[in-house]
Amino acid sequence: MVNGADISCYDSIAIDSENIPEVIRILLAPLATMGYICYDFNDLCTTLHNRRFFKTLVADGKSIEDGVINMQRKMENVTVDKIEFISALLYFNREKLSAITMDDMAPFNNMMSGLPESIDVIWGVNFDNTLSDDIIRLSFIMSGREL
Repeated sequence: MVNGADISCYDSIAIDSENIPEVIRILLAPLATMGYICYDFNDLCTTLHNRRFFKTLVADGKSIEDGVINMQRKMENVTVDKIEFISALLYFNREKLSAITMDDMAPFNNMMSGLPESIDVIWGVNFDNTLSDDIIRLSFIMSGREL
């Protein structure tokens, strides 16, 4: 995650790595928390292994639908056809938020279905009890040979 990194020395290089602590948090958070649909080290390895570049995005919302809308806005600045893998992680505070239903997941499902078929998606639903009671967070870890 250094600027001007030599691609021949690394498996994956972060793009837009101005905020390295935030990128590290995004990469490690799903490994350190449990959830309804768990994401583990092997999932992260699958996303990053033998890819030249990776990028992270985070979007918050008052609902899954709001989070999806905010993520779609951020994705407008990403060249989607160069992405090979996306790890999509949904976070919520389980102590303060009412249960998420399958109907609540429809906007997320629609966003994932709208991606090109060439993109492999791994997704998880994790708890983050540091989030306020009315916030849903959506994190993307995207990788590809070019980004």
